[in-house]
Amino acid sequence: MSQLPSSAAEAEKIGSIRYNDGVPCKHGHDSDRYTQNHACAECSRIHSKKESARQRRENPVGKRVVASRSRAKKLGVPFDTQAYLDAWAARGDYCPALGIKFVQPPAPLTFATPEMDRIIPELGYVRGNIWVISRQANKMKNNGTAAMLRQIADAVDERIAQGK
Repeated sequence: MSQLPSSAAEAEKIGSIRYNDGVPCKHGHDSDRYTQNHACAECSRIHSKKESARQRRENPVGKRVVASRSRAKKLGVPFDTQAYLDAWAARGDYCPALGIKFVQPPAPLTFATPEMDRIIPELGYVRGNIWVISRQANKMKNNGTAAMLRQIADAVDERIAQGK
């Protein structure tokens, strides 16, 4: 890894977004600084983490909408904001796939955290193709088709039967 410039002027000259002058910030962090605003990178990271937590607490659905819309754009699939909000509002208290009680945001992520799922991923976040299921169900379903999941369930049933 190459060494960072030791001044903002030096960093600007070579086009680096960070520099390290070796001087701790007012909070005592011996961290890189950003060339553009001279902010301590560690202070910025801590602030960003706190701000994200605040946004999740105050508007957990809004944060999810933004993340899902961004994911849809990256994947090149459609995103219908109203369908997303309607599905989220209609989710109920239990996962429709596994029957476990949801742990509602802004609680920490657990297997019971509700997540928006695209039933057929290629169709995107559109009405009729999204539902809210538990994180555990979503992870189990993640890359498998319905036929693959049935095949796994059949294999587990078969192994259990053999063990009796």
